[in-house]
Amino acid sequence: MVPYGKPVIDRFGDGTLEGVSGFLFIMTSSITIHCDEVNNQVFIDIFSCKPFNPEASLKFLLSEFKTSDYRQSFITRG
Repeated sequence: MVPYGKPVIDRFGDGTLEGVSGFLFIMTSSITIHCDEVNNQVFIDIFSCKPFNPEASLKFLLSEFKTSDYRQSFITRG
């Protein structure tokens, strides 16, 4: 996944909906993230028009966020 431009990162929301969100264009689409600090959760979406290895991506994210507690969904467009 090759970045295209710089990421956009901002904190916004109110109360339990406040958190940090980010967006990054990649050469094949985009990656979005939202960090819910109240409930200690992170939500990440990787959207790519080019096939990629979801298991390798998951392994990287688990390592970066130092967790083994996760749920994942993978959807292949047809």
